[in-house]
Amino acid sequence: MTLHVGVVGVGHIGSIHVSVYHEHPDTQLVAVCDIDVAKADEAAAKYGARAFYSVEEMLASGIHLDGCSVATKGEVR
Repeated sequence: MTLHVGVVGVGHIGSIHVSVYHEHPDTQLVAVCDIDVAKADEAAAKYGARAFYSVEEMLASGIHLDGCSVATKGEVR
């Protein structure tokens, strides 16, 4: 069974999560989310995921997620 996953925050730590999910045979990275549009777009293009710029936008989109890593700075969680 393939898990559909997303990552919120694609800075240093989030980029590691994105890479691991992309490489793992049982996960499909379907969403990346970052308030920095350029970071979100870059990660989405590199890994074939959909880019979002807010968690609200991602959740409202109806995209199917089995799980999501939150890799943002503590003060913005």
